[in-house]
Amino acid sequence: MRVSQILSAVLTTIDRDIGIVGETSNGDVLQALAMAMAIRAGMIHAPDAVTGPLASRLLQDALSAMAAAERNAAPAGHA
Repeated sequence: MRVSQILSAVLTTIDRDIGIVGETSNGDVLQALAMAMAIRAGMIHAPDAVTGPLASRLLQDALSAMAAAERNAAPAGHA
C-alpha cells in the first residue's frame, strides 16, 4: 500500500509540474527519475555493491512487469 501511495505522489507531482512548465521530453522525465533513484540508493547506509545491484534489479523488475501488464485503456496525463 505504501509503495502505491509514494508512486501516486511522484507521478502526480511530475504531471503537475509538466502542466505548469509545459512540454517536457520523456527522456528528461526518465533521466530525472533515474537520478532520483540513484540519489536515494546512495542515501542507504549500505555498501554501493549492495545498493547498486538492488536499484538495478528493482528497475529491471518494474520494466518487465510494465511490459507484461495488460492495458485496458490508453495512457493519460503528462507523465
